[in-house]
Amino acid sequence: MKYVRIHPLGKCVMFLIIGIFSYWGMQGQEQDVSWEKLEDLLAQVKVIDAAKNQRLINLKEQLVKVSKERIKQQYEIATILYQEYKVFNRDSAFYYAEKSYLLSTELSDRQFEIQSRINLIDICVSSGMYYEALAYVAQMDTLQIQTDQKSLYYGLLGRCYGDMAEYSDVLPFRENYLIQAKRYREVALAYTQSGTFFHSFLKAFNKYKEGKLTEALADFQAFEQAGLSDRDFALVHYITGEIYSQLGYSKKAVPHYSYAAMADIKNSTKESLAIIKLAAILFQNGDVNHASVLIQKAYEDAVFYGAQQRKIQVGAIFPLIEQQLVANMEKEKERLYWQYMIAIGILIAVAGLTLVIFNQYRRIRKAEQLLSSANGNLTKANNRLEEVNQELKFRNQEIEKINKKLQETNEIKEEYVGFFFTQYDDIFEKFNDFMLQINEGVAAEDFRKIAFVARQYHTRKEKNKLLKNFDRAFMELYPNFIEEYNKLMQEPYRIHISEGDALTKELRIYALLKLGISHNEKIAQILGYSVNSIYAYKTKVRNQSVVLKHQFDELLLENTSFRTF
Repeated sequence: MKYVRIHPLGKCVMFLIIGIFSYWGMQGQEQDVSWEKLEDLLAQVKVIDAAKNQRLINLKEQLVKVSKERIKQQYEIATILYQEYKVFNRDSAFYYAEKSYLLSTELSDRQFEIQSRINLIDICVSSGMYYEALAYVAQMDTLQIQTDQKSLYYGLLGRCYGDMAEYSDVLPFRENYLIQAKRYREVALAYTQSGTFFHSFLKAFNKYKEGKLTEALADFQAFEQAGLSDRDFALVHYITGEIYSQLGYSKKAVPHYSYAAMADIKNSTKESLAIIKLAAILFQNGDVNHASVLIQKAYEDAVFYGAQQRKIQVGAIFPLIEQQLVANMEKEKERLYWQYMIAIGILIAVAGLTLVIFNQYRRIRKAEQLLSSANGNLTKANNRLEEVNQELKFRNQEIEKINKKLQETNEIKEEYVGFFFTQYDDIFEKFNDFMLQINEGVAAEDFRKIAFVARQYHTRKEKNKLLKNFDRAFMELYPNFIEEYNKLMQEPYRIHISEGDALTKELRIYALLKLGISHNEKIAQILGYSVNSIYAYKTKVRNQSVVLKHQFDELLLENTSFRTF
């Protein structure tokens, strides 16, 4: 047989082509992350904000139409405008908070005046105007604040000092701010009404601030099941994301930041931390493209809203993301340049090889015919041989499994046949003795003796003894049963049984399953339970396992091995 030698240059080019295409294929693979919902909302921002602006225009028109004599109505509309602007635009919110305060002084209504001042404090804290917020606080007489307003008032003070501590670099001041923040949060909690969302939220938030992250996480996860407004929903998921971040679970934090960001977008909230934190965590995880889109949105919101602290936070990460984007673009340009250069080199090499290949073509053609015929026959023979080998291997494995099953079945049969006759003899002897004493009592018409003998026979005790003997026989056959069971269970629900002790109800059910008794009705009949009880015990065990519920039975029965000698 005549073989064709490939030219060494041809080999080099061939390997080079394979390498280039492999590189391009690897570069084309990207992490598949679903951002459809968030991207859809980002695309609808202008529409959502337009609806918000139209609602604000309508409220402003209502305010203009109200006559100057109807001061209370003007106050109410101005307060509504403040609430609408509070998370949308700082300047407008501040304007309407001041306007409602001036209107409250005209009304000579002390409670309206206090509420307006609290609103001014709120917008100052939200926009980072902490000095101004404390100036308004200094002007207020806390004795005149109603009880239902004090929780909000002291809560704002706690937030104000907490934010000041976050932005303070001077340690003594920072520590003092933290102490003040904690004190005011506790006072605010004391004024909240038990059973309300604000009470539960502030209680969980205080745990979070005190470093009790696991307890706080459980509380905030409970909130997720309740029906919340968009703003409360965003707040709950933002704090949940913060807790996961501090616990070191950044991947678990991402969806919660996303939920919070989506809720803020739906509500036209421009004073949002969720988008900033989401952008930062995506940037840390290497998802620069999505991080860039989000930080751009956060920057636009911060500028539109006018919160200084948000501008600082965005400014801290914006240049890093933009710098990384530029670096990625430069790398991409460099990669494309070298790809083009390599491609041009390949084309030149291919052109040179064309002449060499053409000269070898005739010899290759003849050799291909010979090789094709020989390879075809050899391939068929090899394929058939592989099929036979695979079939033999499969058959041998099946036979081995069957033999193992037969051996295990025979040993189980021997063990339980012996167990049956032993138990039968014991029961038979007891029954004969029982009947003998009954017959003696009947013959003697001694009914007291009959009653006494009848009371001595405890069916429950005999059945428990029978089941305990069954347990002993089963554990001798499957000594690793409890060990494999515990491997599949959570730590608090693992079972530890001393040698000679009876199996638990749950273990006994799965022991019967291992012996091939799979029908719940039959298991219930053997153990003396109801079918519903069998279902309940199985469900309880599966819920306490560390694996998926539908996998528990299969894994336990598969891993429990027969005794070895």
